[in-house]
Amino acid sequence: MSRVGMTEEELDAFLAGARTLRLATVTEQGWPVATPVWFVWHEGAFWIWNLRRARRTGRLLGGGKVSVTVDDGTAYAELRGVLALVRAEAWAFEDVPQAVLTAFGRRYLPGGAPVADRVDHQWVRLLPVRVRSWDFRKLPTGVSGG
Repeated sequence: MSRVGMTEEELDAFLAGARTLRLATVTEQGWPVATPVWFVWHEGAFWIWNLRRARRTGRLLGGGKVSVTVDDGTAYAELRGVLALVRAEAWAFEDVPQAVLTAFGRRYLPGGAPVADRVDHQWVRLLPVRVRSWDFRKLPTGVSGG
C-alpha cells in the first residue's frame, strides 16, 4: 500500500458512506463511457441496480472491460477515492442478498423501503479484480498538489 492508500477498514467505511459511483465501460467502437450510478458496497463488491435497456447493461454483461471510481473532497489535501477494475455478473433478484436490497432502499428510495423486484431492472455485482485507493488527508501538512 502507498503512503496515501486506504486500509481495508478505511476503504469499507469510505465506500459505505459514498453515494455515487462512476461506471466506465467501452463501446463497440472502443470509446470509454463513464456514467454516474447509485451503488451499495457489500462484502467486497459493488452492487448496482441497472436498467435492462441501458446500453451500459449490455456492455457490462458482455464481457467487456469495466472500471469504477468513487471519490470525494474539494481541496487537494481532502481528496480521497477508489479506482477499481471489475468483473460484472448479472444476479437474479431472488439471489441478491437482503442486506443489499435494504441498504439500497434506505440510501436512495423514497421512504427507505427495501428494493422490490422490477422487470425493467437488472442487479449487477461488480467484483474488484484490482483496487487502488488514495486518501490525501494522510499527506504531511504542507504537501499540496500542483
